[in-house]
Amino acid sequence: QQQLSYVDKFISFLPYCAVLPNEFNHPLYFSDSELKLLEGTNCHSYALQMKSQIQRDWMDLLTLIQHWYDSSKVGDRWFLSIDDITLDRYLWALSNIYTRCTDFEVSAQNSIHSDDDAALTVEVSSTITTRVMVPLFDMMNHDFSSELLHSIDDDGNISVFNGPHAISEGSEICLNYGRFSNEKLLLVYGFTVHNNPYNYVDIYAPLPEDDPLYALKANFLRQQYGNSPNGPHSILQMTKNEHPRVLPSSLLSTLRLIGIQSYEELLRIISIESDTTDSNDDYEVPIVSRENEEAALTALQSALHSMTRRLALNLISDENLNAASSKEAPQQQLEEELKDDVARNMAKPLNVHNARILCWGEYQILQTALEDVQRRLEKLT
Repeated sequence: QQQLSYVDKFISFLPYCAVLPNEFNHPLYFSDSELKLLEGTNCHSYALQMKSQIQRDWMDLLTLIQHWYDSSKVGDRWFLSIDDITLDRYLWALSNIYTRCTDFEVSAQNSIHSDDDAALTVEVSSTITTRVMVPLFDMMNHDFSSELLHSIDDDGNISVFNGPHAISEGSEICLNYGRFSNEKLLLVYGFTVHNNPYNYVDIYAPLPEDDPLYALKANFLRQQYGNSPNGPHSILQMTKNEHPRVLPSSLLSTLRLIGIQSYEELLRIISIESDTTDSNDDYEVPIVSRENEEAALTALQSALHSMTRRLALNLISDENLNAASSKEAPQQQLEEELKDDVARNMAKPLNVHNARILCWGEYQILQTALEDVQRRLEKLT
């Protein structure tokens, strides 16, 4: 009772904490069998990395808190013991932060002192972005089509505006969390959106570090694309009306450079002006030779086939698993079974449902990429 009185006196947001959820649907809370359904996706490896990182962070935090308890002798006055700060509670706290925080633009006042006149101080106003948890406001669900606007004043009061269009009486008020792929929506918020238009799949094609020309190739790719030569290349979700060219320029350029063996050939290729130089993202290393292009596309085709088959095994039902596991299974038959299974299993447990939606979206993107590779290979013949 004495501890509760201490809490009531000093923690005004206790009633808010009492209604925060205890269960979450992001992969950090997936069972082993549910997590297995994400195998073959980057989301699976990210979830495992996050689990390991959270455990390390908790152990470091526990050490710091224990030192604080011992050095300040606060343990006799604090309402929590060191044993109360468990990994499960730490994960619970992080999960609420991940799923309920919102970005707000807030005003900030900065004092600038003159170098010439120590007595002269100028107050400068600026705007900063801060992440906060707002009771009730954080209960709004996500909708990509939402035009809802929100702001916060200097006193912390929240205002919500319905945007350019009225919201009908009785309809749900939603926020647009952002143009996020299902991978991010699932990892951070614990849900997915069927037919998400912002889906993408990251492909890794690292330069071999034992390549004698590694430094030159890596430096060239950094200059053109501004990221690590071993970083991911994003294959984006394409609509039916978009151009069938879906393979990112950075991926094709990297694969072509990997196949170059001579210093002279490398200098010749990187000095050629590309036809697509509107922006760095559009730049593409030109085709080196027929043999180089065929080797690059064949390697990519093999990788994409492997990735799509792994995703298919996550999606296909047990009764169709044997047919799907066979390398001779016709692609059209596999597609039909996948569509039927996805449609039938929408009502499965939520974590299973989300895993299937994620895999189905990535499967479709990879299939589109495979079609692009096939078109390019056919042009070479």
